[in-house]
Amino acid sequence: MSRLHGFIVSLLLAGGITAGAFAATRTIHLGQAAAATPKVADSVVVSRRAQLDKFESSLRQAAAAKPPALPKLPRFAPVTIPTVPPPPPAPVQAAAPAPAPQPAPAKPAAPKVKRVVKLAAAAPQAEPPVEYVQPPPVIQYQQAPAQPAAPTGSHEDDSYGEHEGDD
Repeated sequence: MSRLHGFIVSLLLAGGITAGAFAATRTIHLGQAAAATPKVADSVVVSRRAQLDKFESSLRQAAAAKPPALPKLPRFAPVTIPTVPPPPPAPVQAAAPAPAPQPAPAKPAAPKVKRVVKLAAAAPQAEPPVEYVQPPPVIQYQQAPAQPAAPTGSHEDDSYGEHEGDD
């Protein structure tokens, strides 16, 4: 750094230090002025104490007195809550028969398994229980179309950036 730059930086630092010292002294003087208590005449203090004593005695009298009676509660007619009857049970319908599964021509058919789930009816036993029969899952396989083979004698660039003639 040249001497001129060093001199300019030192002047700026000196100016900043001077401004900071000035601000600190002003702040201290403001704090001293706020800390000083104002002088109040004795007559003002005596009159305020008399007012406070009078207010204190009225508070003590109010605390010792019996509180006023509460107002009477209004009488209303009794409210009845209407009861809602429970909803009727939903009718239970038998499931429609599932379509017959088509066996795959090349694969042997899997053994059929009958799954029976019995549901207890929430309604009274007036109706017989319903049996739901779940058919076995049907799985069909399809072959994906064959990918065409890449030609071996093509002129495509498989050299990852290397070209003929680059040595």
